[in-house]
Order: sequence, then structure tokens, then C-alpha cells
Amino acid sequence: MAIPVWMPLETARQLFFDFLEVMPSEPVSLEQAGGRVLAEDIYAEDDLPPFNRSLLDGYAFWAEDARRATGECPRWLRILEEVPAGQWPKYPLLSGTATKILTGAPIPEGANAVVRFEDVLLEGDKVGINEPFLPESNISRAGEEIKKGECGLHKGTVITPGAAGMLASLGCIKPRVFRQPRVSIISTGDELVEIYQPLTPGKIRNSNLYFLMEAVREGGGVPLNLGTAPDEPEMLGEKLELALEQADLVITTGGASDGDYDIVKDTFQKIGAKILFWKIAIRPGTAAVGAVRDKKVLLGLSGNPGAASITFELLARPLIRYLGGWEQLYRPTVEGIIIEPFSKKSPRRRILRAIAFWKDNLWQVKLAGKQNPGILRSLITCNALLDIPAGTGPLERGSRVKIIILGEWGGQ
Repeated sequence: MAIPVWMPLETARQLFFDFLEVMPSEPVSLEQAGGRVLAEDIYAEDDLPPFNRSLLDGYAFWAEDARRATGECPRWLRILEEVPAGQWPKYPLLSGTATKILTGAPIPEGANAVVRFEDVLLEGDKVGINEPFLPESNISRAGEEIKKGECGLHKGTVITPGAAGMLASLGCIKPRVFRQPRVSIISTGDELVEIYQPLTPGKIRNSNLYFLMEAVREGGGVPLNLGTAPDEPEMLGEKLELALEQADLVITTGGASDGDYDIVKDTFQKIGAKILFWKIAIRPGTAAVGAVRDKKVLLGLSGNPGAASITFELLARPLIRYLGGWEQLYRPTVEGIIIEPFSKKSPRRRILRAIAFWKDNLWQVKLAGKQNPGILRSLITCNALLDIPAGTGPLERGSRVKIIILGEWGGQ
């Protein structure tokens, strides 16, 4: 059967999804759960908050006592006790009494409002209230946030700082999360040297390896450094076998095109992987090989950093997130305008590294420096990708464009 070539990006992604299964779950300590994805619903074993509590430092009282209170004629109440957070009130309130109370402390029986310290008058053991208060003022009732037996966090929730705080409030010591996919990374090419080695004529340092390791981490995976393989099919095959033993997904860079030294596609086949596609209908990033073996994905990317970064972002990153149980697989996409002309035609779908920002109530975008696929520097300032459909002519300033938001953005 002929290998599909020039495959649309979305079709290539779906081919991979058809073979993949989400990672199994594992319990982890809450301290180590940040950024992971919950693999189960978490139910409340108690009301949250577990008791009626004060929202501020002040005095708890019966709201009806201050119904006619004014600045000229305050309602004076006798102070029974002081209740700090962590202690339980000793005395119930009767009409004409109040309790000094601190933020988070339990509301005494008989009280249904709290007035701030700053808003009262004090005289001996009495507190004066000089305005009416509605019942429930400044009180958080038991179960107001989550009731006992209610689902506090749903399966698929990413453990953000807020989610971690909620898990702690629910007493969840070891949440069950999806295991992070392990991603083996292999750089190929006789021209590569390690970053600690001096450059000699014809050699370059292996920057792709370190870029991809950070990209895998940011995408939710665990990168495994398999180092560099020369342009020798047998040695690359040995590296791939090791990578498949250790990882859930294998990424290579270099050797993915059709030159004399582009050995990745043939080596994938020699180790028994099924080739799903060769070349994707985008530019840059055309050179890509997709394969599967034993339900594990092998993805060969271009050796050019700019091209490899785009294919990783649009193809590999969603796979990592799918494996890791993420519900949100893709970056947000918005419509905006380009603020500078782009003179080239785009007979094939073109992806440009860009800088996006919000200004004058719309998204605006400009190119992030030179777009040569071999250039790495533009990845530093790039916070967006400009997605230009196939068959588009040159873009004039102000043209409407599709923008994929990658990271932080700001106004200008």
C-alpha cells in the first residue's frame, strides 16, 4: 500500500488519535500534583465550609436588634465573649448581646449578622451599632461552597493553584491523576555535536534536543533524552528500539525529508512500525513522518528548528495532552488583523511565527522576526502562530487573519 503524502494536518492528527489510549491513572501526593489532570471525580466528605463562619473581624449579633439603629441613636449590645478562629463559641446569643469574633471563627448560636470592627462604637463591655443590617450579612454558611456528598472537582480538571487549594479543603491527600506520557527524543545527523563540545567546520550544536525537552514539559509530558544518532540506519534503529521500551511516544528530529541522508522513514519501517503519512501539507514543517508500533506513536520532525517547532506545536503537543488526559488539546484560536504587509503568496497552508497583542479592542499580530525554517531566535519572542490558508495571496496591512495564541500576550 502506498504511503499517504502531503497529508492535511488535521487528518494526520486524527490518524494518531485512532491508535492512542489515554495513560492509566496513579495516585500522587498533593504536593506533587500541580499541573496534572484528575482521573476521577472528587466528592466532598463534609460541608465546605464545615460550619457557619465569619467573613471578617467584627461583632456577631442578631440583626433584628439593630433594626432601628442610627448614628444618633445606636443600639448598644453587651459583649459576651471573644471567639478567635479555631475555637468554638461558649455562649449562645440572646437579644441584646453580641460576640467579638475574628475572621473564619464559628458564628455563635443565635447570631445572624456580623458588623466590622471599624463600624462600631465601644464603651466598656458594650458595642454600639449605628445602622441596620440585613440577616446573613458577612456570614458564610456551612455548605455554602460545596455540600457534603457533592462533587467538588470533576475528572479532567487540571490541578491549578486553585484546584490544589480545593483538594486540600476537601481533605484529598493523594488525588488520582493520569500518568504523564513519557516522550523519548532523538536528534539525528552527522553534523550534530553536544552542547559542551567546541564547534568544528561543518558542525552545529544539538539545539533541537533541548528545545523539544522543554516543549514536552510545557505540554504536560516527561521528556527522555536519548541523545544523538548518526545518519546510520542500524544505529538509529537501535536508538528507536530503546526509545520505544522507555516511552509512550517517540520524537526524532532531522532526516525526515527525501534526501540521500534522510533515513528516518525507512528506519521506522525496518523496526516494524506502520507508516501513517509522510509529509504534511503545511509550510514550514512539511518534512514529517508519522508511524505507529504497538500503539505507540513515532513522529519524525524536520531538523530545522523553526519547522520542527511548528510541527511539534500543531501535531505532537495535542498528542501529548491527549495521552495525559487533558480535555483541552489545542491552543485558543482568535481572529485579528496583521499590522504589517506580508508579500509572499501561500499556495500551501503557511504557518508563521508571530507576536500577538490586544489593542483597540481587537487582536493584532506582527511577524516575530525572520521566518527562515532554520532560524531559532524568533521562537524566543514568538507568542502566536499566524495560520494562513492555502491559496492565499500576499497580505496587506489590516488583512483579517487567524491567530493561534501560544503564550502570554499583552497590550501595546
